[in-house]
Amino acid sequence: MQEQTDEDSLMSEVEPKDIIKFGMIPEFCGRMPILVPFHGLSTEMLVEILTKPKNAVANQFIAQFRTEKCQLVFTPDALHTIAESAFQKKVGARGLRSLLENLLEEALFEVPNSNIKKVIITKEVVQGHQPPNYFTS
Repeated sequence: MQEQTDEDSLMSEVEPKDIIKFGMIPEFCGRMPILVPFHGLSTEMLVEILTKPKNAVANQFIAQFRTEKCQLVFTPDALHTIAESAFQKKVGARGLRSLLENLLEEALFEVPNSNIKKVIITKEVVQGHQPPNYFTS
């Protein structure tokens, strides 16, 4: 976490001349009138991105399962583990969708045209220690 904070503080000091030294052509740098450093996202921020916005990635998958008359449930530990994985892989918020797609791939094929009514994703499922928990009633 400290490493990310140090990197964020260094990025806030970047100037156009630094980008030119890095190898960008001056004409390109001249077309960017301002530089905005992006700060790294913490795991807590990634969990919020997964769940809080109206159109959050986790909510999209929950809605997709709902169309099959199936309830998709993520435990809080599972969401935190997904966020940790995104943080460690440095994929940020954009990588959350692909992580969830890979995680739910089996369930996305099992649920349609079946009698599965509920799928629970736990920390162990996210870590790959067990398959998703399926319930038929």
